[in-house]
Amino acid sequence: MAIPRGWQHRAPSTVAAGAPRSAPAPVFGLAPEWLLSNGAPLADALVLSHPEQFDRLAAACPEALPTAVLAGDPCFDRMLSARPYRERFRRAFGVRRGQRLVLLNSTWSSQSLLGDGGGDGDGEGPGDDVLPSLLPRLASELPADEYRVAAVLHPNIWHGHGPGQIRA
Repeated sequence: MAIPRGWQHRAPSTVAAGAPRSAPAPVFGLAPEWLLSNGAPLADALVLSHPEQFDRLAAACPEALPTAVLAGDPCFDRMLSARPYRERFRRAFGVRRGQRLVLLNSTWSSQSLLGDGGGDGDGEGPGDDVLPSLLPRLASELPADEYRVAAVLHPNIWHGHGPGQIRA
């Protein structure tokens, strides 16, 4: 797997022990309950995609730092390696010459485009699913001869949303 230009492998030991850190937002999968068994790391290696994740791991589960390896982002690597097939992908999406593809990407948390934002659902901000209203809005407001609109949803989105909501 290629590590993007400008990134470096940073050994966990470069995170200063006991150094004050700002508390980063929690990251799914980096908590002790996911990484430790009886206080020891479950895995021999924990692959991280970005240097910033070392700091998040240090804050959330320092016991797992010795197993951390920066390997890059496999999704980004796949996108780079697929560049020769760009025109094939554009045809598959129905994107004609001169058109631009607008891609909305959503994860599966309550703060995502398909999440409810944790609000009250009054239509005036957090609490409403943004994606279901954003897709038709973009499709109607962007000139159809210049743009195609698509959405990519995280596979775990099925965990928090029902099939009807996702298909809508």
